[in-house]
Amino acid sequence: MGGEKVVVFSDGERILGLGDLGANGMGIPLGKAALYTALGGIKPDECLGVLLDVGTETESILKDPAYIGLRQRRVRGKEYDEFVEEFMLAAQKVSR
Repeated sequence: MGGEKVVVFSDGERILGLGDLGANGMGIPLGKAALYTALGGIKPDECLGVLLDVGTETESILKDPAYIGLRQRRVRGKEYDEFVEEFMLAAQKVSR
């Protein structure tokens, strides 16, 4: 292995049986990036964890004054798909 660049991203929904955590789910892409580093041989400086904050449907999180994410219902449909596609294309472009 050598030279691989990895971006691990999530939108914070469906987190390991915990449900929709929104921005509170940032630990998932970071943890997966750490696994790819520790077990997959990817160099730490070539692995990036990203959370795409598109809101959450979890009412208790939306009402939490300490919540750091967008305080809005989750973006869905065409707008969501276009946002993810834009992110993917930008990540590919930057990693070259």
